[in-house]
Amino acid sequence: MITKNILCAIALISGASVLSGQTIIEQWDYTNNSLAGVNGNQMTFVNTNNTDVTGGAEDNTFTVNRGSGSGSSVFTGLGIDSDDQFLKVDMTIASWDLTNSGGNGLWAIHFRDASNTSVAQFRFQAHADGTRVTLDQEFGPITDSNSVSRATAIGGFVSASQSGTAPVTISLTLGLADNSYLLESNSWSTSYGAQQSGTIANLSDAVVDNFRWVWSGVNDGANGTTDYIELDQIVVQTVPEPSTYALIAGLLSLSAVMIRRRN
Repeated sequence: MITKNILCAIALISGASVLSGQTIIEQWDYTNNSLAGVNGNQMTFVNTNNTDVTGGAEDNTFTVNRGSGSGSSVFTGLGIDSDDQFLKVDMTIASWDLTNSGGNGLWAIHFRDASNTSVAQFRFQAHADGTRVTLDQEFGPITDSNSVSRATAIGGFVSASQSGTAPVTISLTLGLADNSYLLESNSWSTSYGAQQSGTIANLSDAVVDNFRWVWSGVNDGANGTTDYIELDQIVVQTVPEPSTYALIAGLLSLSAVMIRRRN
Protein backbone atom coordinates (compact mmCIF):
# COMPACT_ATOMS: atom_id res chain seq x y z
CA MET A 1 0.00 0.00 0.00
CA ILE A 2 1.24 3.49 -0.86
CA THR A 3 1.57 5.52 2.31
CA LYS A 4 0.97 9.24 2.70
CA ASN A 5 4.70 9.81 3.09
CA ILE A 6 5.38 8.10 -0.23
CA LEU A 7 2.71 10.18 -1.95
CA CYS A 8 4.20 13.35 -0.50
CA ALA A 9 7.63 12.35 -1.73
CA ILE A 10 6.31 11.60 -5.22
CA ALA A 11 4.53 14.96 -5.35
CA LEU A 12 7.57 16.92 -4.22
CA ILE A 13 9.96 15.09 -6.54
CA SER A 14 7.60 15.62 -9.48
CA GLY A 15 7.35 19.32 -8.70
CA ALA A 16 11.12 19.62 -8.43
CA SER A 17 11.60 17.85 -11.78
CA VAL A 18 9.30 20.34 -13.47
CA LEU A 19 11.06 23.29 -11.88
CA SER A 20 14.41 21.94 -13.11
CA GLY A 21 13.53 23.29 -16.56
CA GLN A 22 13.50 26.85 -15.19
CA THR A 23 16.65 28.94 -15.75
CA ILE A 24 17.00 32.50 -14.48
CA ILE A 25 18.95 34.58 -16.98
CA GLU A 26 19.02 37.52 -14.56
CA GLN A 27 17.01 38.84 -11.64
CA TRP A 28 17.20 42.38 -10.29
CA ASP A 29 15.85 42.82 -6.74
CA TYR A 30 17.42 46.24 -6.06
CA THR A 31 18.41 45.15 -2.57
CA ASN A 32 20.22 48.08 -0.94
CA ASN A 33 19.27 49.94 -4.14
CA SER A 34 21.92 48.09 -6.14
CA LEU A 35 21.60 47.75 -9.92
CA ALA A 36 23.53 44.45 -9.88
CA GLY A 37 21.49 41.35 -10.62
CA VAL A 38 21.67 38.14 -8.61
CA ASN A 39 24.03 36.74 -11.27
CA GLY A 40 26.21 39.85 -11.06
CA ASN A 41 25.09 41.62 -14.23
CA GLN A 42 24.72 45.38 -14.02
CA MET A 43 21.50 46.99 -15.21
CA THR A 44 22.85 49.30 -17.91
CA PHE A 45 21.41 52.59 -19.21
CA VAL A 46 19.10 53.35 -16.28
CA ASN A 47 21.86 54.30 -13.84
CA THR A 48 22.53 57.72 -15.37
CA ASN A 49 20.62 60.88 -14.48
CA ASN A 50 18.26 59.05 -12.14
CA THR A 51 17.19 59.98 -8.62
CA ASP A 52 17.05 56.87 -6.48
CA VAL A 53 14.53 56.87 -3.62
CA THR A 54 15.39 55.19 -0.35
CA GLY A 55 13.72 54.71 2.99
CA GLY A 56 10.32 53.44 4.10
CA ALA A 57 8.18 51.53 1.62
CA GLU A 58 10.38 52.66 -1.26
CA ASP A 59 13.58 51.11 0.04
CA ASN A 60 15.16 48.39 -2.10
CA THR A 61 13.58 49.76 -5.26
CA PHE A 62 15.08 51.86 -8.02
CA THR A 63 13.51 54.93 -9.56
CA VAL A 64 14.02 55.67 -13.26
CA ASN A 65 13.31 59.28 -14.18
CA ARG A 66 15.98 60.12 -16.69
CA GLY A 67 15.48 61.65 -20.13
CA SER A 68 13.99 59.53 -22.90
CA GLY A 69 16.13 57.01 -24.72
CA SER A 70 17.24 53.41 -24.96
CA GLY A 71 20.46 51.78 -23.95
CA SER A 72 22.74 49.26 -25.52
CA SER A 73 22.00 45.61 -25.03
CA VAL A 74 21.89 44.37 -21.45
CA PHE A 75 22.84 40.91 -22.70
CA THR A 76 24.09 39.66 -26.06
CA GLY A 77 24.55 36.17 -27.43
CA LEU A 78 21.62 34.69 -25.47
CA GLY A 79 20.70 32.34 -28.33
CA ILE A 80 17.22 31.63 -26.93
CA ASP A 81 15.23 29.72 -29.55
CA SER A 82 12.58 27.03 -29.93
CA ASP A 83 14.80 24.54 -28.06
CA ASP A 84 14.46 26.74 -24.97
CA GLN A 85 10.69 26.76 -25.53
CA PHE A 86 9.44 29.59 -23.30
CA LEU A 87 11.03 32.95 -22.45
CA LYS A 88 9.41 34.77 -19.53
CA VAL A 89 9.83 38.23 -18.01
CA ASP A 90 8.19 39.40 -14.77
CA MET A 91 8.24 43.06 -13.77
CA THR A 92 6.98 44.37 -10.44
CA ILE A 93 6.57 48.14 -10.34
CA ALA A 94 6.14 49.81 -6.95
CA SER A 95 4.76 53.15 -8.15
CA TRP A 96 4.81 55.35 -11.24
CA ASP A 97 3.77 58.55 -12.96
CA LEU A 98 3.88 58.55 -16.75
CA THR A 99 1.34 61.28 -17.37
CA ASN A 100 3.66 64.16 -18.21
CA SER A 101 4.84 63.03 -21.65
CA GLY A 102 1.70 63.83 -23.57
CA GLY A 103 0.32 60.40 -22.82
CA ASN A 104 3.31 58.60 -24.32
CA GLY A 105 5.51 57.93 -21.30
CA LEU A 106 6.65 54.30 -21.12
CA TRP A 107 9.08 51.79 -19.65
CA ALA A 108 9.81 48.67 -21.73
CA ILE A 109 12.02 45.63 -22.10
CA HIS A 110 12.84 45.08 -25.75
CA PHE A 111 13.83 41.60 -27.01
CA ARG A 112 15.80 41.48 -30.27
CA ASP A 113 17.57 38.98 -32.52
CA ALA A 114 21.24 39.08 -33.50
CA SER A 115 20.57 41.70 -36.19
CA ASN A 116 18.65 43.79 -33.59
CA THR A 117 15.32 43.14 -35.30
CA SER A 118 12.53 43.42 -32.76
CA VAL A 119 11.10 40.13 -31.54
CA ALA A 120 8.82 41.69 -28.92
CA GLN A 121 8.60 44.75 -26.72
CA PHE A 122 6.89 44.51 -23.33
CA ARG A 123 5.58 47.98 -22.37
CA PHE A 124 4.19 49.70 -19.29
CA GLN A 125 2.79 52.85 -20.88
CA ALA A 126 0.69 55.94 -20.19
CA HIS A 127 -2.72 56.16 -21.83
CA ALA A 128 -5.74 58.45 -21.62
CA ASP A 129 -7.75 55.60 -20.06
CA GLY A 130 -5.08 54.62 -17.53
CA THR A 131 -1.69 52.90 -17.54
CA ARG A 132 -1.55 50.31 -20.30
CA VAL A 133 0.36 47.02 -20.30
CA THR A 134 1.20 46.19 -23.90
CA LEU A 135 2.92 43.58 -26.03
CA ASP A 136 4.18 45.56 -29.01
CA GLN A 137 6.50 45.41 -32.05
CA GLU A 138 6.30 41.67 -32.52
CA PHE A 139 8.23 39.44 -34.90
CA GLY A 140 5.03 38.91 -36.93
CA PRO A 141 1.29 39.65 -36.90
CA ILE A 142 -0.45 38.93 -33.62
CA THR A 143 -3.79 37.20 -33.00
CA ASP A 144 -5.75 36.96 -29.77
CA SER A 145 -7.25 33.87 -28.12
CA ASN A 146 -10.28 34.13 -30.44
CA SER A 147 -8.00 34.05 -33.51
CA VAL A 148 -8.84 37.69 -34.20
CA SER A 149 -6.04 39.70 -35.81
CA ARG A 150 -4.66 42.42 -33.51
CA ALA A 151 -2.03 43.71 -35.96
CA THR A 152 1.11 44.61 -33.96
CA ALA A 153 -0.08 45.19 -30.39
CA ILE A 154 -2.30 43.83 -27.65
CA GLY A 155 -2.73 44.76 -24.00
CA GLY A 156 -4.95 45.91 -21.16
CA PHE A 157 -5.13 48.58 -18.50
CA VAL A 158 -3.89 48.58 -14.92
CA SER A 159 -6.79 49.30 -12.58
CA ALA A 160 -7.38 53.05 -12.30
CA SER A 161 -8.00 52.64 -8.57
CA GLN A 162 -4.28 51.99 -8.06
CA SER A 163 -3.43 55.42 -9.44
CA GLY A 164 0.22 54.51 -9.73
CA THR A 165 0.66 54.13 -5.98
CA ALA A 166 0.22 50.38 -5.40
CA PRO A 167 2.62 47.69 -6.67
CA VAL A 168 1.62 45.92 -9.86
CA THR A 169 3.21 42.80 -11.36
CA ILE A 170 3.08 42.25 -15.10
CA SER A 171 4.39 39.21 -16.98
CA LEU A 172 5.05 38.19 -20.56
CA THR A 173 5.76 34.63 -21.72
CA LEU A 174 6.90 34.07 -25.31
CA GLY A 175 6.45 30.54 -26.66
CA LEU A 176 9.36 30.20 -29.07
CA ALA A 177 8.38 26.58 -29.67
CA ASP A 178 4.73 27.14 -30.55
CA ASN A 179 4.38 30.84 -31.59
CA SER A 180 2.37 31.61 -28.43
CA TYR A 181 2.33 34.52 -26.02
CA LEU A 182 0.83 34.92 -22.56
CA LEU A 183 0.36 38.43 -21.19
CA GLU A 184 -0.57 38.65 -17.50
CA SER A 185 -1.12 41.23 -14.77
CA ASN A 186 -2.29 41.05 -11.16
CA SER A 187 -4.64 43.98 -11.83
CA TRP A 188 -6.59 44.43 -15.07
CA SER A 189 -9.53 46.78 -15.58
CA THR A 190 -10.74 45.36 -18.91
CA SER A 191 -13.01 42.48 -19.87
CA TYR A 192 -9.99 40.35 -20.72
CA GLY A 193 -9.53 39.30 -17.10
CA ALA A 194 -6.15 38.53 -15.56
CA GLN A 195 -4.43 37.39 -18.74
CA GLN A 196 -4.41 37.51 -22.52
CA SER A 197 -3.05 34.87 -24.85
CA GLY A 198 -2.72 34.12 -28.53
CA THR A 199 -0.09 33.65 -31.18
CA ILE A 200 2.58 35.69 -32.94
CA ALA A 201 3.26 34.62 -36.52
CA ASN A 202 6.80 33.36 -37.19
CA LEU A 203 7.81 33.61 -33.52
CA SER A 204 9.17 30.06 -33.62
CA ASP A 205 11.67 31.22 -36.27
CA ALA A 206 13.09 33.89 -33.95
CA VAL A 207 16.27 33.59 -31.91
CA VAL A 208 16.39 36.05 -29.00
CA ASP A 209 19.98 37.25 -28.90
CA ASN A 210 19.73 40.30 -26.62
CA PHE A 211 17.46 42.70 -24.79
CA ARG A 212 17.61 46.34 -23.77
CA TRP A 213 15.64 48.85 -21.70
CA VAL A 214 13.54 51.59 -23.29
CA TRP A 215 12.37 54.69 -21.43
CA SER A 216 10.27 57.63 -22.61
CA GLY A 217 9.43 60.30 -20.07
CA VAL A 218 9.80 63.93 -19.06
CA ASN A 219 12.78 64.61 -16.83
CA ASP A 220 11.83 68.02 -15.40
CA GLY A 221 12.40 68.05 -11.68
CA ALA A 222 12.32 71.84 -11.46
CA ASN A 223 8.54 72.05 -11.36
CA GLY A 224 7.81 68.67 -9.82
CA THR A 225 6.26 67.09 -12.93
CA THR A 226 8.92 64.44 -13.52
CA ASP A 227 7.78 61.18 -15.08
CA TYR A 228 9.13 58.23 -13.17
CA ILE A 229 8.79 54.51 -12.69
CA GLU A 230 9.88 52.81 -9.50
CA LEU A 231 11.16 49.31 -10.18
CA ASP A 232 10.73 46.70 -7.45
CA GLN A 233 11.87 43.54 -9.27
CA ILE A 234 12.61 42.29 -12.79
CA VAL A 235 13.17 38.61 -13.59
CA VAL A 236 14.11 37.26 -17.04
CA GLN A 237 14.15 33.49 -17.40
CA THR A 238 13.43 30.48 -19.57
CA VAL A 239 10.66 28.29 -18.17
CA PRO A 240 8.78 25.06 -18.90
CA GLU A 241 5.42 25.23 -20.61
CA PRO A 242 3.20 27.59 -18.54
CA SER A 243 0.56 24.89 -18.02
CA THR A 244 3.06 22.89 -16.00
CA TYR A 245 2.89 25.50 -13.23
CA ALA A 246 -0.68 24.37 -12.58
CA LEU A 247 0.73 20.87 -12.12
CA ILE A 248 3.32 22.17 -9.66
CA ALA A 249 0.67 24.03 -7.66
CA GLY A 250 -1.52 20.94 -7.53
CA LEU A 251 1.30 18.66 -6.45
CA LEU A 252 2.54 20.98 -3.73
CA SER A 253 -0.99 21.60 -2.47
CA LEU A 254 -1.54 17.86 -2.25
CA SER A 255 1.68 17.48 -0.30
CA ALA A 256 0.71 20.25 2.12
CA VAL A 257 -2.70 18.67 2.78
CA MET A 258 -1.15 15.26 3.39
CA ILE A 259 1.42 16.65 5.80
CA ARG A 260 -1.21 18.59 7.75
CA ARG A 261 -3.43 15.56 8.04
CA ARG A 262 -0.56 13.34 9.15
CA ASN A 263 0.43 15.85 11.81
